[in-house]
Amino acid sequence: MIMWFVPGSSSQDAEAQTDQRVYEDADCQAGFSHSIEVGLLCPEMDPGAQTEGTSLGTPLEPEVDYNRLAAFLRGVCPKVLSELDKVERSRAFRGYDPTDDDGDDEVKRLHVLLTPELKSRVEVRVSCLAWSCFGRMVAVGYSRPEHESWCDHNSAVHLFYISRHDFSPSSPGYSLETSSCVTSLAAHPSEPTLIAVGTFSGEVSVWNVQWGAQGLVGSSAGSHQEAVSQLCWVRSPDPSHVRPLLASAGRDGRLFLWQAEPTLGSFHLLEGFVMTLEHVGGGGGKGSRVQASPLGGRSSVEVGLTALSFSPHDPASFTVGLEGGGLLRCSTLLARQSSVASVIPLKDPVLTDYEGHQGTVTCVQHSVHRQDLFLSCDATEIHLHDVNQASPLRVIHPASEVLGLDWVSSYPHLFIVWGPSGTLEYHSINNSQTISCPALLSSEDRDPAPVTAVVFSPGTAHQLVAVGYVQGRIMVWKVPRVKDPSLGEGFPVEKQ
Repeated sequence: MIMWFVPGSSSQDAEAQTDQRVYEDADCQAGFSHSIEVGLLCPEMDPGAQTEGTSLGTPLEPEVDYNRLAAFLRGVCPKVLSELDKVERSRAFRGYDPTDDDGDDEVKRLHVLLTPELKSRVEVRVSCLAWSCFGRMVAVGYSRPEHESWCDHNSAVHLFYISRHDFSPSSPGYSLETSSCVTSLAAHPSEPTLIAVGTFSGEVSVWNVQWGAQGLVGSSAGSHQEAVSQLCWVRSPDPSHVRPLLASAGRDGRLFLWQAEPTLGSFHLLEGFVMTLEHVGGGGGKGSRVQASPLGGRSSVEVGLTALSFSPHDPASFTVGLEGGGLLRCSTLLARQSSVASVIPLKDPVLTDYEGHQGTVTCVQHSVHRQDLFLSCDATEIHLHDVNQASPLRVIHPASEVLGLDWVSSYPHLFIVWGPSGTLEYHSINNSQTISCPALLSSEDRDPAPVTAVVFSPGTAHQLVAVGYVQGRIMVWKVPRVKDPSLGEGFPVEKQ
């Protein structure tokens, strides 16, 4: 809208789309006024425009060298057309169906993954899940629900390549056969074809799935005497080790660090550590402290490791959860020689212990955002810890039983909890608010099924989350970035 004013006279805008308005300037001390901002657009209406070499009634024409433009187009068009032809013939995006995320704040179920175990109606449960480092592959590990002592079940790890054009939710793209139930999986943090597998019999193996049937990089049969409870890839505190190390924790009370060299087909043990009852005063539980055995001296009986988490900020520091409920702060660099007799030299890494849980610790997770915080849980309680304090900062009593938890990577104050209730719950460490996610259910009739494993894909704006259920079914969901309830922001509407 353009207006100009003359003292003592009225003016109006003939181009306005609203009702006509009359403006009057009674006190203006200038003899005239004009605009100097629109001379290039409407010079005929701008008596003071700062344009040179143009008449007031003629718009400014851009200078174009059409010969040079034509020569440029003749040079680039053949190359552009050639690349477009290559894309047209390529199979990389065949079957790709992009989704429009604009304004999409709903939870969506993307895939229901079916495995041979589920089709054959064998009684199994999803014991562990893992995403590849780029979020293009989901690995699924299975185990039988109960074991009396030893395990002689044949099992497998099934790989679903959800981003490939030939992806089928009813059939895995590849399977790794194991001689006992799978208890833990860990995908390599930077190499998408490497995956580590831990089993009930104590075996740890690393596979390069790109090599097919010949993809076994190495195996550690005989190192752990009981089931492998957790695997994780960690940075080496030694700067000379460029590749990450594989840590394995077992129910035999031992933790091993392994080095895998896929190109050389090498997999060997670097260090071994052991946790014993002396570290938790012979029983663990609330208020346990590092002390002597009640029988005098120190007890050297190994206590089972049930949870493990290395600090993302200090590769030498880690926390372990124990069968009796104990929590131990440990260090690989400050470890001492252990008195436990073993064929493999073992060290004692324990620095101190934290106030523990009443029952077996099922999960420990250090925060990726804050180096002073970590979470732990048993079936009935969640503890928020400061790494430098013996007692927890907060004890949370969830409404239902807890099996596992994890931090929400998109926001430092949120963590997610799951268990037999069949729902996922978001909690904030800033307050006691809890947000349930009933949309992540296992059946169309909204009947909750116990959740046994949950893992978020890395690095996606709308995160993909794989959820495993006790019946052996796996579902892949798209979950929008959640908001922090401590700031008063609402969560997205969740619909199936």
